Amino acid sequence: MTTATEIATLIRDKRRREKRRDTASTIIARLLVRITVSFLDGWFLMLAVGVAHTQWIPQLPTIGYWWAVVLVALLTGVFSRLPPWEPKKKDVAS
Repeated sequence: MTTATEIATLIRDKRRREKRRDTASTIIARLLVRITVSFLDGWFLMLAVGVAHTQWIPQLPTIGYWWAVVLVALLTGVFSRLPPWEPKKKDVAS
């Protein structure tokens, strides 16, 4: 026969396992989404550079797909660490 303390410990352990499993699932899902978005954004960047090269700036070198994916992933990592920009509030004298 189990005591109330043992039952409470079993329930607490079960909740901890569920939370850990949910956290791991969330991390894996976010990682897969980030990778997919990097692939798509790399494709769009490659197309944008190709259009800019063709239409406006012939001196602009084109980039390949994988270089565009790497560039997007690196720039996303750099810009995600920057604090959001907020314009300075002007003091309005009344």
